Amino acid sequence: MKKIKFFMFLFFSTFTFCVFAGAQDNISDDEFLDMVSRACFKFFWNESAPETFLSRDNTKFPHVYSIASTGFGLSAMVIGAERGYKPEAEVKNRVLAVLKTVNASKKRKGMLFHYLNSEGQPSLSGYENVASTIDTALLLMGAISAGEYFGGEIAKEAELLYKNVNWKEFVDPDRRLIKMAWQPQNDSDIDGDGHFHRATWDYYSDESIIVTLLAISAPEQQYRVEGDFFYRWVRSSGAYKPKTPGLKQAAPFVFSWSGALFTYQFAHLWVDFKQLGRDMPSKFNLHNIPAINWYENTINATISSRQFCIDRSESFKSFGYNSWGLTACACANGYYVGGFSPRGDQAPPKLDGTLAPYGAGTAIMFLPEESIGALRYYYGLQDKNGNRLVWNNNGNHYGFADSFNLDTGYVAREYLGIDQGPMLLAIENYRSGLIQKMFMKNKYIRQGLKRIGFSKLK
Repeated sequence: MKKIKFFMFLFFSTFTFCVFAGAQDNISDDEFLDMVSRACFKFFWNESAPETFLSRDNTKFPHVYSIASTGFGLSAMVIGAERGYKPEAEVKNRVLAVLKTVNASKKRKGMLFHYLNSEGQPSLSGYENVASTIDTALLLMGAISAGEYFGGEIAKEAELLYKNVNWKEFVDPDRRLIKMAWQPQNDSDIDGDGHFHRATWDYYSDESIIVTLLAISAPEQQYRVEGDFFYRWVRSSGAYKPKTPGLKQAAPFVFSWSGALFTYQFAHLWVDFKQLGRDMPSKFNLHNIPAINWYENTINATISSRQFCIDRSESFKSFGYNSWGLTACACANGYYVGGFSPRGDQAPPKLDGTLAPYGAGTAIMFLPEESIGALRYYYGLQDKNGNRLVWNNNGNHYGFADSFNLDTGYVAREYLGIDQGPMLLAIENYRSGLIQKMFMKNKYIRQGLKRIGFSKLK
Protein backbone atom coordinates (compact mmCIF):
# COMPACT_ATOMS: atom_id res chain seq x y z
CA MET A 1 0.00 0.00 0.00
CA LYS A 2 2.84 2.41 0.81
CA LYS A 3 4.41 1.69 -2.59
CA ILE A 4 1.12 2.45 -4.33
CA LYS A 5 0.72 5.74 -2.47
CA PHE A 6 4.30 6.69 -3.29
CA PHE A 7 3.72 5.94 -6.99
CA MET A 8 0.57 8.04 -7.03
CA PHE A 9 2.48 10.89 -5.40
CA LEU A 10 5.15 10.70 -8.08
CA PHE A 11 2.53 10.55 -10.84
CA PHE A 12 0.62 13.61 -9.74
CA SER A 13 3.68 15.58 -8.76
CA THR A 14 5.08 14.99 -12.24
CA PHE A 15 2.01 16.27 -14.05
CA THR A 16 0.38 18.70 -11.67
CA PHE A 17 3.29 21.14 -11.84
CA CYS A 18 3.41 21.43 -15.58
CA VAL A 19 4.95 23.95 -17.88
CA PHE A 20 2.26 24.88 -20.37
CA ALA A 21 4.07 26.00 -23.47
CA GLY A 22 2.48 27.30 -26.64
CA ALA A 23 5.24 25.77 -28.73
CA GLN A 24 3.85 24.20 -31.92
CA ASP A 25 5.31 22.78 -35.07
CA ASN A 26 5.47 25.29 -37.91
CA ILE A 27 2.93 23.61 -40.20
CA SER A 28 -0.20 24.81 -41.97
CA ASP A 29 -3.66 24.18 -40.58
CA ASP A 30 -4.34 21.59 -43.27
CA GLU A 31 -1.11 19.73 -42.52
CA PHE A 32 -1.89 19.88 -38.82
CA LEU A 33 -5.43 18.54 -39.34
CA ASP A 34 -4.11 15.76 -41.57
CA MET A 35 -1.72 14.76 -38.81
CA VAL A 36 -4.63 14.56 -36.34
CA SER A 37 -6.76 12.62 -38.83
CA ARG A 38 -4.03 10.07 -39.48
CA ALA A 39 -3.68 9.47 -35.75
CA CYS A 40 -7.44 8.93 -35.35
CA PHE A 41 -7.57 6.66 -38.38
CA LYS A 42 -4.73 4.59 -36.95
CA PHE A 43 -6.96 3.72 -33.98
CA PHE A 44 -9.53 2.05 -36.24
CA TRP A 45 -6.88 0.31 -38.29
CA ASN A 46 -4.96 -1.09 -35.32
CA GLU A 47 -7.72 -1.62 -32.76
CA SER A 48 -9.79 -4.15 -34.67
CA ALA A 49 -10.55 -7.85 -34.49
CA PRO A 50 -8.02 -9.98 -36.41
CA GLU A 51 -10.44 -11.49 -38.98
CA THR A 52 -13.76 -9.66 -38.69
CA PHE A 53 -12.19 -6.18 -38.26
CA LEU A 54 -14.85 -5.02 -35.80
CA SER A 55 -13.67 -1.94 -33.92
CA ARG A 56 -12.76 -2.12 -30.25
CA ASP A 57 -14.81 -0.06 -27.87
CA ASN A 58 -11.62 1.25 -26.25
CA THR A 59 -8.03 0.28 -25.68
CA LYS A 60 -8.55 -0.39 -21.98
CA PHE A 61 -10.63 -3.49 -22.68
CA PRO A 62 -9.13 -5.07 -25.81
CA HIS A 63 -11.66 -7.92 -26.01
CA VAL A 64 -14.74 -5.67 -26.12
CA TYR A 65 -16.01 -4.70 -29.56
CA SER A 66 -18.70 -2.07 -29.95
CA ILE A 67 -21.11 -1.67 -32.87
CA ALA A 68 -21.09 2.11 -32.29
CA SER A 69 -17.31 2.22 -32.53
CA THR A 70 -17.54 -0.03 -35.59
CA GLY A 71 -19.96 2.42 -37.20
CA PHE A 72 -17.43 5.23 -36.81
CA GLY A 73 -14.79 2.81 -38.06
CA LEU A 74 -16.68 2.18 -41.30
CA SER A 75 -16.75 5.90 -42.05
CA ALA A 76 -13.10 6.09 -41.00
CA MET A 77 -12.30 3.52 -43.69
CA VAL A 78 -13.89 5.79 -46.29
CA ILE A 79 -11.54 8.57 -45.21
CA GLY A 80 -8.56 6.25 -45.16
CA ALA A 81 -9.24 5.09 -48.71
CA GLU A 82 -9.90 8.60 -50.03
CA ARG A 83 -6.80 10.07 -48.38
CA GLY A 84 -4.57 7.14 -49.25
CA TYR A 85 -3.78 6.32 -45.63
CA LYS A 86 -3.97 2.64 -46.61
CA PRO A 87 -4.33 0.86 -49.98
CA GLU A 88 -7.94 0.94 -51.14
CA ALA A 89 -8.05 -2.79 -51.79
CA GLU A 90 -7.07 -3.53 -48.18
CA VAL A 91 -9.62 -1.04 -46.88
CA LYS A 92 -12.42 -2.54 -48.99
CA ASN A 93 -11.61 -6.05 -47.78
CA ARG A 94 -11.90 -4.87 -44.20
CA VAL A 95 -15.18 -3.03 -44.77
CA LEU A 96 -16.74 -6.01 -46.52
CA ALA A 97 -15.63 -8.33 -43.71
CA VAL A 98 -17.20 -6.04 -41.12
CA LEU A 99 -20.52 -5.83 -42.94
CA LYS A 100 -20.73 -9.58 -43.53
CA THR A 101 -19.94 -10.14 -39.86
CA VAL A 102 -22.66 -7.83 -38.53
CA ASN A 103 -25.17 -9.19 -41.02
CA ALA A 104 -24.50 -12.67 -39.63
CA SER A 105 -24.68 -11.52 -36.00
CA LYS A 106 -27.63 -12.52 -33.81
CA LYS A 107 -30.12 -9.67 -33.50
CA ARG A 108 -33.48 -8.71 -32.05
CA LYS A 109 -35.82 -7.89 -34.95
CA GLY A 110 -32.80 -6.71 -36.91
CA MET A 111 -31.47 -4.55 -34.07
CA LEU A 112 -27.91 -5.40 -33.06
CA PHE A 113 -26.57 -5.93 -29.57
CA HIS A 114 -24.36 -3.15 -28.26
CA TYR A 115 -21.28 -5.31 -27.65
CA LEU A 116 -19.95 -8.16 -29.77
CA ASN A 117 -17.10 -10.60 -29.42
CA SER A 118 -14.33 -10.81 -32.01
CA GLU A 119 -16.41 -13.26 -34.08
CA GLY A 120 -19.32 -10.83 -34.22
CA GLN A 121 -21.78 -12.44 -31.81
CA PRO A 122 -23.35 -10.73 -28.75
CA SER A 123 -20.92 -10.50 -25.85
CA LEU A 124 -21.32 -10.11 -22.09
CA SER A 125 -17.97 -8.32 -21.83
CA GLY A 126 -19.47 -4.83 -22.05
CA TYR A 127 -21.38 -2.97 -19.37
CA GLU A 128 -24.78 -3.94 -20.83
CA ASN A 129 -26.34 -6.72 -22.88
CA VAL A 130 -29.05 -5.04 -24.92
CA ALA A 131 -30.22 -4.68 -28.49
CA SER A 132 -29.61 -0.95 -28.73
CA THR A 133 -31.32 1.45 -31.12
CA ILE A 134 -28.69 4.21 -30.94
CA ASP A 135 -25.71 1.87 -31.24
CA THR A 136 -27.33 0.08 -34.17
CA ALA A 137 -28.07 3.49 -35.67
CA LEU A 138 -24.44 4.59 -35.41
CA LEU A 139 -23.38 1.36 -37.10
CA LEU A 140 -25.89 2.02 -39.88
CA MET A 141 -24.69 5.59 -40.40
CA GLY A 142 -21.20 4.25 -41.03
CA ALA A 143 -22.46 1.38 -43.18
CA ILE A 144 -24.55 3.69 -45.37
CA SER A 145 -21.67 6.10 -45.97
CA ALA A 146 -19.31 3.20 -46.77
CA GLY A 147 -21.86 1.62 -49.09
CA GLU A 148 -22.25 4.82 -51.06
CA TYR A 149 -18.50 5.34 -51.32
CA PHE A 150 -17.36 1.85 -52.26
CA GLY A 151 -20.47 0.55 -54.04
CA GLY A 152 -20.67 -3.00 -55.33
CA GLU A 153 -20.88 -5.82 -52.80
CA ILE A 154 -20.24 -3.42 -49.92
CA ALA A 155 -23.31 -1.39 -50.89
CA LYS A 156 -25.40 -4.58 -51.07
CA GLU A 157 -24.28 -5.71 -47.61
CA ALA A 158 -24.95 -2.23 -46.16
CA GLU A 159 -28.43 -2.19 -47.69
CA LEU A 160 -29.18 -5.67 -46.36
CA LEU A 161 -28.19 -4.59 -42.87
CA TYR A 162 -30.50 -1.58 -43.04
CA LYS A 163 -33.42 -3.47 -44.62
CA ASN A 164 -33.55 -6.02 -41.83
CA VAL A 165 -34.05 -3.54 -38.97
CA ASN A 166 -37.67 -3.54 -37.82
CA TRP A 167 -38.00 -0.10 -36.28
CA LYS A 168 -41.72 -0.53 -35.60
CA GLU A 169 -40.94 -3.25 -33.07
CA PHE A 170 -39.10 -0.61 -31.02
CA VAL A 171 -41.87 2.00 -31.02
CA ASP A 172 -43.94 3.38 -28.17
CA PRO A 173 -47.14 3.72 -30.21
CA ASP A 174 -48.97 6.01 -27.79
CA ARG A 175 -46.22 8.62 -27.63
CA ARG A 176 -44.90 7.95 -31.16
CA LEU A 177 -41.36 7.66 -29.87
CA ILE A 178 -38.62 5.08 -30.34
CA LYS A 179 -37.47 2.98 -27.42
CA MET A 180 -33.84 2.87 -26.44
CA ALA A 181 -33.25 -0.86 -26.05
CA TRP A 182 -34.49 -4.41 -25.62
CA GLN A 183 -32.93 -6.66 -22.96
CA PRO A 184 -33.14 -10.46 -22.77
CA GLN A 185 -34.54 -11.95 -19.60
CA ASN A 186 -31.63 -14.38 -19.49
CA ASP A 187 -28.27 -13.13 -20.74
CA SER A 188 -27.35 -16.62 -21.88
CA ASP A 189 -30.51 -16.91 -24.00
CA ILE A 190 -30.81 -13.84 -26.19
CA ASP A 191 -33.34 -15.63 -28.41
CA GLY A 192 -35.70 -16.08 -25.48
CA ASP A 193 -38.04 -13.73 -23.65
CA GLY A 194 -37.07 -10.22 -22.67
CA HIS A 195 -38.38 -6.72 -22.23
CA PHE A 196 -38.06 -3.27 -23.73
CA HIS A 197 -36.50 -0.54 -21.62
CA ARG A 198 -39.04 2.05 -20.57
CA ALA A 199 -36.73 4.85 -21.67
CA THR A 200 -37.41 6.33 -25.10
CA TRP A 201 -35.71 8.95 -27.27
CA ASP A 202 -38.09 11.58 -25.94
CA TYR A 203 -35.79 14.60 -25.58
CA TYR A 204 -33.76 16.43 -28.18
CA SER A 205 -30.24 15.19 -28.79
CA ASP A 206 -28.36 14.27 -31.94
CA GLU A 207 -28.93 10.68 -30.87
CA SER A 208 -32.69 11.27 -31.12
CA ILE A 209 -32.19 12.78 -34.56
CA ILE A 210 -30.10 9.84 -35.81
CA VAL A 211 -32.43 7.12 -34.52
CA THR A 212 -35.59 8.85 -35.72
CA LEU A 213 -34.19 9.74 -39.14
CA LEU A 214 -33.15 6.15 -39.80
CA ALA A 215 -36.52 4.82 -38.66
CA ILE A 216 -38.35 7.25 -40.97
CA SER A 217 -36.00 6.42 -43.86
CA ALA A 218 -36.21 2.63 -43.43
CA PRO A 219 -36.10 0.81 -46.78
CA GLU A 220 -38.92 -1.59 -45.90
CA GLN A 221 -42.30 0.09 -45.51
CA GLN A 222 -43.54 -2.47 -42.98
CA TYR A 223 -40.59 -1.58 -40.70
CA ARG A 224 -40.75 2.19 -41.23
CA VAL A 225 -42.25 4.89 -38.98
CA GLU A 226 -44.07 8.00 -40.14
CA GLY A 227 -42.43 11.40 -40.71
CA ASP A 228 -44.13 13.07 -37.75
CA PHE A 229 -42.00 10.98 -35.35
CA PHE A 230 -39.27 13.56 -35.95
CA TYR A 231 -41.35 16.15 -34.10
CA ARG A 232 -42.40 14.14 -31.06
CA TRP A 233 -39.38 14.56 -28.79
CA VAL A 234 -39.16 17.57 -26.48
CA ARG A 235 -37.65 20.77 -27.91
CA SER A 236 -36.86 22.98 -24.94
CA SER A 237 -34.85 26.12 -25.68
CA GLY A 238 -32.85 28.70 -23.78
CA ALA A 239 -29.75 30.87 -23.96
CA TYR A 240 -26.49 31.00 -22.07
CA LYS A 241 -25.58 34.41 -20.71
CA PRO A 242 -21.79 34.79 -20.58
CA LYS A 243 -20.24 36.58 -17.60
CA THR A 244 -16.78 37.33 -19.00
CA PRO A 245 -16.56 40.88 -20.43
CA GLY A 246 -16.36 40.97 -24.20
CA LEU A 247 -18.18 37.68 -24.84
CA LYS A 248 -21.22 38.17 -27.04
CA GLN A 249 -24.24 36.08 -26.11
CA ALA A 250 -25.23 33.43 -28.62
CA ALA A 251 -28.80 33.12 -29.83
CA PRO A 252 -31.15 30.78 -27.94
CA PHE A 253 -30.94 27.13 -28.94
CA VAL A 254 -32.80 23.88 -28.37
CA PHE A 255 -30.79 22.14 -25.67
CA SER A 256 -30.19 18.50 -24.87
CA TRP A 257 -30.77 16.78 -21.53
CA SER A 258 -27.14 16.39 -20.44
CA GLY A 259 -25.66 19.41 -22.23
CA ALA A 260 -22.68 17.32 -23.36
CA LEU A 261 -21.32 18.69 -26.62
CA PHE A 262 -21.52 15.36 -28.46
CA THR A 263 -25.32 15.51 -28.17
CA TYR A 264 -25.20 18.51 -30.55
CA GLN A 265 -22.61 17.05 -32.94
CA PHE A 266 -23.10 13.41 -33.86
CA ALA A 267 -25.92 13.69 -36.42
CA HIS A 268 -24.01 16.38 -38.32
CA LEU A 269 -21.13 14.00 -38.91
CA TRP A 270 -23.27 12.39 -41.61
CA VAL A 271 -26.27 14.69 -42.23
CA ASP A 272 -25.57 18.03 -43.92
CA PHE A 273 -28.18 20.14 -42.14
CA LYS A 274 -26.57 23.27 -43.56
CA GLN A 275 -28.20 22.55 -46.92
CA LEU A 276 -31.57 21.55 -45.48
CA GLY A 277 -32.70 24.70 -43.68
CA ARG A 278 -35.42 24.56 -41.04
CA ASP A 279 -37.48 21.45 -40.48
CA MET A 280 -41.24 21.69 -41.03
CA PRO A 281 -43.55 20.61 -38.19
CA SER A 282 -46.34 22.53 -39.96
CA LYS A 283 -46.31 19.76 -42.59
CA PHE A 284 -48.02 17.62 -39.95
CA ASN A 285 -50.22 20.44 -38.57
CA LEU A 286 -47.99 20.60 -35.49
CA HIS A 287 -48.12 24.38 -35.32
CA ASN A 288 -47.21 24.56 -31.62
CA ILE A 289 -43.78 23.02 -32.29
CA PRO A 290 -40.99 25.41 -33.35
CA ALA A 291 -39.28 24.83 -36.70
CA ILE A 292 -35.53 24.46 -36.17
CA ASN A 293 -32.46 24.91 -38.33
CA TRP A 294 -30.34 22.22 -36.70
CA TYR A 295 -27.09 23.51 -38.19
CA GLU A 296 -27.60 26.95 -36.66
CA ASN A 297 -28.80 25.34 -33.44
CA THR A 298 -25.51 23.50 -33.01
CA ILE A 299 -23.51 26.63 -33.82
CA ASN A 300 -25.29 28.49 -31.02
CA ALA A 301 -24.87 25.57 -28.62
CA THR A 302 -21.16 25.34 -29.45
CA ILE A 303 -20.59 29.06 -28.90
CA SER A 304 -22.37 28.77 -25.57
CA SER A 305 -20.36 25.70 -24.54
CA ARG A 306 -17.12 27.56 -25.20
CA GLN A 307 -18.32 30.61 -23.28
CA PHE A 308 -19.34 28.39 -20.37
CA CYS A 309 -15.75 27.16 -20.08
CA ILE A 310 -14.24 30.62 -20.48
CA ASP A 311 -16.43 31.88 -17.64
CA ARG A 312 -15.01 29.17 -15.38
CA SER A 313 -11.37 29.47 -16.36
CA GLU A 314 -10.45 30.94 -12.96
CA SER A 315 -11.87 27.86 -11.24
CA PHE A 316 -10.32 25.21 -13.50
CA LYS A 317 -6.86 25.33 -15.07
CA SER A 318 -8.06 23.20 -17.99
CA PHE A 319 -10.63 25.79 -19.11
CA GLY A 320 -9.94 28.88 -21.20
CA TYR A 321 -10.34 30.68 -24.52
CA ASN A 322 -8.50 27.87 -26.31
CA SER A 323 -9.49 25.06 -23.97
CA TRP A 324 -13.16 24.12 -23.99
CA GLY A 325 -15.67 21.55 -25.25
CA LEU A 326 -17.29 19.73 -22.32
CA THR A 327 -18.47 16.32 -23.47
CA ALA A 328 -18.49 12.62 -22.57
CA CYS A 329 -15.05 11.10 -22.04
CA ALA A 330 -12.82 8.99 -19.83
CA CYS A 331 -11.92 10.42 -16.42
CA ALA A 332 -9.90 9.48 -13.37
CA ASN A 333 -12.91 7.70 -11.85
CA GLY A 334 -14.03 5.89 -14.99
CA TYR A 335 -16.40 7.75 -17.31
CA TYR A 336 -17.56 11.34 -17.23
CA VAL A 337 -20.36 13.13 -19.09
CA GLY A 338 -19.34 16.76 -19.00
CA GLY A 339 -22.06 19.23 -19.91
CA PHE A 340 -23.00 22.88 -19.76
CA SER A 341 -26.10 24.94 -19.04
CA PRO A 342 -28.77 25.47 -20.19
CA ARG A 343 -29.73 21.84 -20.38
CA GLY A 344 -32.75 19.65 -19.66
CA ASP A 345 -31.32 18.23 -16.46
CA GLN A 346 -31.97 20.96 -13.89
CA ALA A 347 -29.13 19.83 -11.64
CA PRO A 348 -25.98 21.93 -12.12
CA PRO A 349 -23.38 20.21 -14.35
CA LYS A 350 -20.79 18.34 -12.32
CA LEU A 351 -17.46 19.93 -13.17
CA ASP A 352 -14.04 18.71 -12.09
CA GLY A 353 -11.86 20.33 -14.75
CA THR A 354 -11.73 17.31 -17.08
CA LEU A 355 -11.77 18.12 -20.80
CA ALA A 356 -11.75 15.94 -23.91
CA PRO A 357 -9.82 17.29 -26.93
CA TYR A 358 -12.34 15.72 -29.31
CA GLY A 359 -15.09 17.95 -27.89
CA ALA A 360 -13.58 21.09 -29.39
CA GLY A 361 -12.06 19.11 -32.26
CA THR A 362 -15.44 17.83 -33.45
CA ALA A 363 -16.75 21.41 -33.33
CA ILE A 364 -14.61 22.25 -36.36
CA MET A 365 -17.69 22.07 -38.61
CA PHE A 366 -19.30 24.90 -36.62
CA LEU A 367 -16.52 27.08 -35.16
CA PRO A 368 -13.47 26.21 -37.29
CA GLU A 369 -11.16 28.97 -36.09
CA GLU A 370 -11.85 28.32 -32.43
CA SER A 371 -11.70 24.55 -32.92
CA ILE A 372 -8.33 24.59 -34.65
CA GLY A 373 -7.06 27.04 -32.04
CA ALA A 374 -8.05 24.61 -29.30
CA LEU A 375 -6.43 21.61 -31.00
CA ARG A 376 -3.19 23.53 -31.54
CA TYR A 377 -3.25 24.60 -27.89
CA TYR A 378 -3.72 21.01 -26.72
CA TYR A 379 -0.93 19.90 -29.02
CA GLY A 380 1.40 22.51 -27.52
CA LEU A 381 0.79 21.57 -23.88
CA GLN A 382 4.00 20.30 -22.28
CA ASP A 383 5.02 18.87 -18.95
CA LYS A 384 7.95 20.24 -16.97
CA ASN A 385 10.34 18.05 -18.94
CA GLY A 386 9.23 19.47 -22.27
CA ASN A 387 7.25 16.38 -23.30
CA ARG A 388 3.89 16.81 -24.97
CA LEU A 389 1.25 16.36 -22.31
CA VAL A 390 -1.83 15.24 -24.24
CA TRP A 391 -0.41 14.25 -27.65
CA ASN A 392 1.36 10.98 -28.38
CA ASN A 393 1.27 9.23 -31.73
CA ASN A 394 3.95 6.63 -31.09
CA GLY A 395 3.18 2.91 -31.15
CA ASN A 396 -0.29 2.15 -29.79
CA HIS A 397 -1.03 5.79 -29.09
CA TYR A 398 -3.42 7.67 -31.32
CA GLY A 399 -2.71 11.37 -31.13
CA PHE A 400 -4.66 13.30 -28.56
CA ALA A 401 -5.38 11.63 -25.25
CA ASP A 402 -9.06 11.01 -24.71
CA SER A 403 -9.13 13.55 -21.87
CA PHE A 404 -7.00 15.48 -19.40
CA ASN A 405 -7.30 17.54 -16.24
CA LEU A 406 -4.67 20.18 -15.47
CA ASP A 407 -5.90 20.61 -11.90
CA THR A 408 -5.25 17.00 -10.92
CA GLY A 409 -2.59 16.06 -13.46
CA TYR A 410 -4.81 13.34 -14.93
CA VAL A 411 -4.21 12.33 -18.56
CA ALA A 412 -6.29 9.45 -19.94
CA ARG A 413 -4.33 6.36 -20.89
CA GLU A 414 -7.12 4.80 -22.97
CA TYR A 415 -8.56 5.74 -26.36
CA LEU A 416 -12.26 5.35 -27.24
CA GLY A 417 -13.63 4.66 -30.70
CA ILE A 418 -16.72 6.81 -30.13
CA ASP A 419 -14.41 9.74 -29.31
CA GLN A 420 -11.68 9.23 -31.93
CA GLY A 421 -14.27 8.68 -34.64
CA PRO A 422 -16.28 11.90 -34.30
CA MET A 423 -13.19 14.11 -34.47
CA LEU A 424 -11.90 12.24 -37.53
CA LEU A 425 -15.24 12.55 -39.37
CA ALA A 426 -15.71 16.19 -38.41
CA ILE A 427 -12.25 17.16 -39.62
CA GLU A 428 -12.84 15.41 -42.94
CA ASN A 429 -16.19 17.12 -43.37
CA TYR A 430 -14.48 20.44 -42.72
CA ARG A 431 -11.74 19.67 -45.22
CA SER A 432 -13.83 18.10 -47.99
CA GLY A 433 -17.40 17.34 -46.90
CA LEU A 434 -16.74 13.72 -47.88
CA ILE A 435 -18.71 11.80 -45.25
CA GLN A 436 -21.75 14.06 -45.46
CA LYS A 437 -21.72 13.84 -49.27
CA MET A 438 -21.63 10.06 -49.21
CA PHE A 439 -24.37 9.70 -46.62
CA MET A 440 -26.65 12.25 -48.29
CA LYS A 441 -26.38 10.35 -51.60
CA ASN A 442 -28.29 7.39 -50.19
CA LYS A 443 -31.74 7.08 -51.77
CA TYR A 444 -33.43 5.90 -48.58
CA ILE A 445 -32.04 8.83 -46.58
CA ARG A 446 -33.11 11.32 -49.25
CA GLN A 447 -36.62 9.86 -49.17
CA GLY A 448 -36.68 10.01 -45.37
CA LEU A 449 -35.62 13.65 -45.30
CA LYS A 450 -38.48 14.45 -47.68
CA ARG A 451 -40.92 12.64 -45.41
CA ILE A 452 -39.74 14.78 -42.49
CA GLY A 453 -39.78 18.03 -44.48
CA PHE A 454 -37.09 20.73 -44.66
CA SER A 455 -37.46 24.25 -46.02
CA LYS A 456 -34.54 24.07 -48.48
CA LEU A 457 -34.95 20.46 -49.55
CA LYS A 458 -35.43 20.16 -53.29
